[in-house]
Amino acid sequence: MSSDFLEIFLGSDGRARLVKFFILNPVTKISVQELKEKLRIDERTIKRELESLTKIGLVSRRKSLSKLVFSLEKNNLFYPEIKKMVNKCTIFPQLKSLDRIAKAGHVKLVLITGVLANNLKTRADVLVVGDAISKRRLSEVLKELEAEIGKELRFATLSLEEYNYRLNMYDKFIREFFEGPHKIIFNRLGEKGIPVLHRKDNNR
Repeated sequence: MSSDFLEIFLGSDGRARLVKFFILNPVTKISVQELKEKLRIDERTIKRELESLTKIGLVSRRKSLSKLVFSLEKNNLFYPEIKKMVNKCTIFPQLKSLDRIAKAGHVKLVLITGVLANNLKTRADVLVVGDAISKRRLSEVLKELEAEIGKELRFATLSLEEYNYRLNMYDKFIREFFEGPHKIIFNRLGEKGIPVLHRKDNNR
C-alpha cells in the first residue's frame, strides 16, 4: 500500500500527517506550534485540518496551562477502523524522504524495520551503513521522515568496517535487523552485504 494512500483518501497531505500523528501517538497532548515543528506543516493548514478533525470527533481540544492542546479521541466511533488503516499504511511505507538518505555521505546500505515493519524486536527503525556520513544531513532527513510517518524514529549508523565486522560475527545487533520483517531500501554492497541465511529473502 502506497504511503500516498492516506493523502489521497483523506484529501490532503496535511490532514494525512495529522491523522497519522494522533493515531500513532494516542496519549500525546500537543499544541498547534508543536505540531508545526514536528510535522512541518504551515500553521494555517494545521488549524484548518484540526478544525475538521475536531468536528468529526476524532480529535479533542482543551486548555492546558493557558494554552490550547489537542489529543486523540479514542471514543470516536470510527477510531478502530482508522487505526487499522493507519497501521497498514505505516508498514513498509514508501516515504518520500528515504531516497535522500543515500545522499548523506558514502552510503552503502539503508534498511528499514522496527516501527516501519511492525518488528518490535529491533533497537532501531532505520539502519544506515557507510562512511563520511554527514550528521547534519542525516538529522535533517530524519526530521522529515518523522514528519511524514508521524512518529519518532530510531536511527542506527555503522561505518562499513564496523558493519562488515558485525556481519561476519553475525552478532545480535545485526540479527535483530534481518531476522524479523525488514526491507532494504538501498544496497551498494550486493549480496555480500546481506547475511547468508537471508540472501534469497532480503526484502521481507
